[in-house]
Amino acid sequence: MPKKRCYPRLYQSWRFWKEVNDIIVSHKLRLDSIKRGVSELDPEFEEFFLDVMAPIENDARKAMIEEAKKLPPWEWMITIKGLKSGSIGAKVLALIDDIRIPTNVSKLWVYSGYGVTDGQADKNRKGVSSRFNKALKSALWEVASQFIRQKTPLYYDLYLEEKKRQRGLHPEPVDGKYTDGHIHNMARRKMTKIFIYHLWFVWRSVEGLPTSNPWVIDHGRHTDLIPPPNWEG
Repeated sequence: MPKKRCYPRLYQSWRFWKEVNDIIVSHKLRLDSIKRGVSELDPEFEEFFLDVMAPIENDARKAMIEEAKKLPPWEWMITIKGLKSGSIGAKVLALIDDIRIPTNVSKLWVYSGYGVTDGQADKNRKGVSSRFNKALKSALWEVASQFIRQKTPLYYDLYLEEKKRQRGLHPEPVDGKYTDGHIHNMARRKMTKIFIYHLWFVWRSVEGLPTSNPWVIDHGRHTDLIPPPNWEG
């Protein structure tokens, strides 16, 4: 039975945008191979094709953003530095679609690829079905990259604080763990999970749905609840 979507046109516009981008990427790679001398194909044709596809990609992106504007958390999302252009946020909204399903933020963390299984962060495992949406996890990776690149207020600060905290706990790498790259990924993960909580909280609040604190606030050792930026709900 096909999945019933709350916002099918947004999902369709995201799929179209993605398909167009996948084509563009494949031809950019082909052109790169020609320039590196590992392909004897005609570079002018590839450049012509990319010129043809550019306005199609632009129209597809605009269509996706127009559909995303109809969703309740849109106005909040575009107040955040790094998401103001709209395209990355639109992808995230398209892939979550129905905020009624994750009745607590832990469920959305799992669906987004930020859950934990047997004490380990969820990841792709050969021969094992993923319990998360890979496309959504990829879109959230873009969100985090934007936050770090643009030094987005609050989120970038959280990232830096977590890096400092983890390095204080682990001053030196041990058995290949806690390298600079590892610490970076840990801080990035925490920052992204907080953003997911903020999106879940704002979206459900606007929809008039019940909200709750993350489990680590109500039952764990964490005591500081960080409210969403630019939100007075």
